[in-house]
Amino acid sequence: MGDDWLDLPVLMQVGCSFAPANAAAEVCRQVDYVTERSGGHGAVREACELILEAKGLLSQLLNKYMQTT
Repeated sequence: MGDDWLDLPVLMQVGCSFAPANAAAEVCRQVDYVTERSGGHGAVREACELILEAKGLLSQLLNKYMQTT
């Protein structure tokens, strides 16, 4: 995940790139997914949940967490 021009070289090298809602417009145009949430307000969590859901792991991890609390 990146939000400014300095992040673009790395973002272009990864398999799936993210930017928070308040990222620079140039970054938002280049990444695979722009979160609905802004940086510092849950953007990373949103990206993590999307990845876990896509891999079919979100429910499993949540259930495991609930068993340990």
